[in-house]
Amino acid sequence: MKLGFFTAALPTNTLEQAARWGAESGFKAIEIACWPRETANRRYAGVTHINVAELDKPQVMEIRKMLRLMIRTSDWVKYAAWIFQSQN
Repeated sequence: MKLGFFTAALPTNTLEQAARWGAESGFKAIEIACWPRETANRRYAGVTHINVAELDKPQVMEIRKMLRLMIRTSDWVKYAAWIFQSQN
């Protein structure tokens, strides 16, 4: 089992800052707040480290490259790849 954290708990950080902090703090996994941006009407709402409504393949590749150097990510990468394959 690997201990991870949810990036929404770090609302003022960029994804890169959150991932770097997690890796430096000894976390082995990360759950990324990735959904369309929205107005905060519940806890963690409005915190979006990956805006899936505007995500494109080059952004996915850049995020994967950045995170690969730092920490093991959850299945969002597989899901994002599936989205792009089904759109083409």
